[in-house]
Amino acid sequence: MKKIFALLAVILAFQAGVYAQKPKTVAEQDVPERYVKDFQRQATDVKNVVWTSEGSDIYKVSFDNGDLKQSFRFTPKGMETRWAVDTKYTPQAIKDTMAHKYKKYKLRELNVLNVKNHSSYEVRISLSKKKDKSPRVLTFETDGKFIDDMEPLQ
Repeated sequence: MKKIFALLAVILAFQAGVYAQKPKTVAEQDVPERYVKDFQRQATDVKNVVWTSEGSDIYKVSFDNGDLKQSFRFTPKGMETRWAVDTKYTPQAIKDTMAHKYKKYKLRELNVLNVKNHSSYEVRISLSKKKDKSPRVLTFETDGKFIDDMEPLQ
């Protein structure tokens, strides 16, 4: 019985390590060709292009598109697009939710996220003045309706 529990503990630890991998920067030639071609087709005349790997077949490309910071995340299931938005443009409904449920938190980032033609807001908040202290990610519909609260992987 002890051996079974020990084996289960090892398996769970291994799986946690696989899912908690931090993104690592990769060269464009190490990214699957279909993702590179899709990116080049959709994002022309962009600057500061950085590719990262978030797992065996998940890749993210971050870039500047004029004054806009943008990223695409490619997975076998599809692509998501993210645009950074200046926090001064935070919708009032999101500000109201933060004032009621997250009084001690500070708004760190506001992004518009588009997945399969569905847009939403992704709001990154934290307790401390440093971005990495007690972070949370809140998701809202574009009308400001609260969807989800989660702790991101570190």
